Amino acid sequence: SSTLPLSSILDIRKQGSMRKKTIVELRTGVKSGFGLDYFNAGKKNDAHKGDTNDSGRSGEISGWIEFDMDITEDTKGLICGPNVRPISDRSPDDFRIDLVQLHIARIGALVADIKRLFSAYSYLVSWNDPVLTALSLIAFVWLCLKFNMEYVGSLPISIVALYMTYLWKKRRAGQFSSRWIKTEREARVKAETKMTIDYSTHRPIGFLDVAVVRGRNLRSYELGLPGAAYASVSWDALRFASEADRKKLSEHDPTAKAIHDLGSTVAAGITSNPEWNIIVESSESERLKQLLPADEDGADADSKTQEDTAAGDSEHPSLQFPILQPVAYEMKPGGNHERSDGNGVHLIPWMSSPGAIVVQICFQDALNKFALIDPYFGDVVIPLHRLAEEKEIEGWFRVSDLGGLQPSASSDNLQSSSKVADSSGSVSGEPEVYLKMKLAIPESSESPVDMSDAEKEASIIIAEEMMRMGAMSGSENIGLIGTSLGTINTVRGLGGQLQGFQNMLGNFLDTVERIRNLFNFSSPNKSAIVVVCLFAFWLVLATIPTRVLLLAGGIAQYAGTFYAAFGKKFAKKKKRKNSEPTEESGSEEKTDSTATRIRNFFAALPTDEDLRRAYFWDARREGEKAREELALKKRMMRLKRLWRAQWFGTVELKEATSSKQADRLWDWEPVFALVHGHRFIWWRSEKHFDDGEPPLGQIFFAGHSGLGGLSPIDMRELSSEEALLIVTMFGRGLDGQQKISLLCPDRASKEGLEDAVIAASTGSKMD
Repeated sequence: SSTLPLSSILDIRKQGSMRKKTIVELRTGVKSGFGLDYFNAGKKNDAHKGDTNDSGRSGEISGWIEFDMDITEDTKGLICGPNVRPISDRSPDDFRIDLVQLHIARIGALVADIKRLFSAYSYLVSWNDPVLTALSLIAFVWLCLKFNMEYVGSLPISIVALYMTYLWKKRRAGQFSSRWIKTEREARVKAETKMTIDYSTHRPIGFLDVAVVRGRNLRSYELGLPGAAYASVSWDALRFASEADRKKLSEHDPTAKAIHDLGSTVAAGITSNPEWNIIVESSESERLKQLLPADEDGADADSKTQEDTAAGDSEHPSLQFPILQPVAYEMKPGGNHERSDGNGVHLIPWMSSPGAIVVQICFQDALNKFALIDPYFGDVVIPLHRLAEEKEIEGWFRVSDLGGLQPSASSDNLQSSSKVADSSGSVSGEPEVYLKMKLAIPESSESPVDMSDAEKEASIIIAEEMMRMGAMSGSENIGLIGTSLGTINTVRGLGGQLQGFQNMLGNFLDTVERIRNLFNFSSPNKSAIVVVCLFAFWLVLATIPTRVLLLAGGIAQYAGTFYAAFGKKFAKKKKRKNSEPTEESGSEEKTDSTATRIRNFFAALPTDEDLRRAYFWDARREGEKAREELALKKRMMRLKRLWRAQWFGTVELKEATSSKQADRLWDWEPVFALVHGHRFIWWRSEKHFDDGEPPLGQIFFAGHSGLGGLSPIDMRELSSEEALLIVTMFGRGLDGQQKISLLCPDRASKEGLEDAVIAASTGSKMD
């Protein structure tokens, strides 16, 4: 638009077609290129959960198409022609929660713009910048003393014209899109900084071990029939906190805002006495396990599970979940608290925790497949303070639809570790479940000052991850509505009303945003016309006193109403001579044509949502850069303090390929790898490591292990440059003995990796 001549800008009839070369990205996991799916992409698809390839991440670029695009606006048929046609309205959207949230966000953006306007005025008169405030004071005094108030109407017009001139210069300088890109970048940085703790108290980590063994007398309250029951386990850090304490702690301990899901059992068929032998960990539990390194001796979680199985726990699998020592927000000088910081957050004993482990019993059947039907049956709530006192709890617990700790009368000794009795039914016939729970409290809970750097970093990572998962669940979770089929009809009727309100709100926001964008050169041609009109209007107000214009406007209004009331009597004879229907039809056509032109003129203006979508991927690219900068700092702290990695970096792994067109049957694939303890572990990328994804593989240096050499076949397949940067190692992999070949980026990286592997393998053999 900056290269168009002035005549073409002011006369929209002379606007030609706009031709430009366009590159459109092909993105993974996006259903269409026009809806909210496309412009809200970026989340990892559930269908690809556990996939180690980047293709499972929605919004990732998988390719692009380059083409020439020719855009032509039919200004003659819509605005300037003798017979204009109206632009058809957008089809009404169906009721969607995310669309309502989008409209609310648009309202928030408008309010934020108004706040920025008031903030700018406050800054202008605040003397934070003495020179700027002094100049504004001089201008204000001069206007009050010298300006003729008869022409006061020209002041607001001149201010708007000057502001539009400023926006026009920003547009010509290519800074129009910077607003949207800057907003996205700030949003990404704010989202990342929100996921950091704002207190210096390091919280020791305790580990919950929960096993839901079996149930009895689990029948539907409504029908008294058994169902496919399953148990869901969660951790609620503020279950027994008062409303005041809950609000106060949620502000200073964001990890306690949400209820954290540990996992659930798999339904054991339709029975009133189920026995649950299969459990499924939640995504949060799996992610926390992946974020924390395994023991330095190389023993992973699988080996520990095998030991537990040999000890007799094979029939009762359990869920493990890390929790942080509880904190309180209250400054008590001279108290007996373990630690306190400047923000008033201090540790409290585990026995004083208001949290609880909640075991919910639900039914899984055909009726509960409806989205609005609640499968909830009842729950068992175990206070953490009791588990902290007794360390281990085992026994039958009554299931209550109200929640609460209700131990069964048939299990008085909850600390008993004897074999579980046959679940033939209780004496009372009430629903019950058999639970096993343990809480492992670290020694650092007694003296948190003696926590190691690794323990401190682990507590930070767990806190940040709990905050992240809590924010995600808060934005995505939708509460269930009722438990009866009659509720569905109510919701359907309510949905129609909500749809109307949603579309009405959207149309109102479109109108407000189009009017605003008319002045900020979102459409340069139309904004240029407004500038010329404002200049002409300013000349009128600057030459004719405002009082005279107000007088003329008032008289014109009264004259118009007078003609509407009495004009027909004076024009009666004239109407008889001429064809009255022709005149009326021509007048109506003229009026409708003018209204259509104005309506089409505004309909061609973009809304803020249109502009956001136009600059969406550019803004997201900049926001991702800002996120990566913060992620790099966290990654380095995590690798050095928590993982204590002897070496880490990006290398290329030799992997087999199925491509028939390749010259060789393998190819180099980039991976992120590290040496931790006696293990070499690798992920697909740094982002997979940051996100807590499971590693692609690992080599455990035990027994026959260490660095290897290149075989004659390898030497024949590799180029001379590749042979100088190859590192080969072997050891115990996930499926037995394994050998891998890595291509390092340079000699320094190769030497560092070789030294780390030698130290790790030599140390394991000495152990």
